[in-house]
Amino acid sequence: MIVFFKPDCSFSRAELAAIKEATVKPEDQACFVLISGADQPELWAIKEELGLSCPLLFDRNTQYGKVLGIKSVPLNFIVDRNLQIEEVVSGAMPSRDIAEIMKNSRRR
Repeated sequence: MIVFFKPDCSFSRAELAAIKEATVKPEDQACFVLISGADQPELWAIKEELGLSCPLLFDRNTQYGKVLGIKSVPLNFIVDRNLQIEEVVSGAMPSRDIAEIMKNSRRR
């Protein structure tokens, strides 16, 4: 799952907390890539504060967001094993939905 977020967005923060809650094992977090154009120190502070180990991509000048047409956050791209986008979800996802996506992807 590719997650575009902003640290100062309460919905983004809620979703990051939901990712932490849904990922029981640390290796589960490798299923997520977090992307934000916020300042790098702020991004690292959030990862540490929430105990996230997901890969983090600094989107300097929102270049990735512009290419993908990101207009609001959080925005989530559900990607299959072949790196094909299966679904785009706008808004914060609760931990139960995130856990369900992880469970379904493991079945394939």
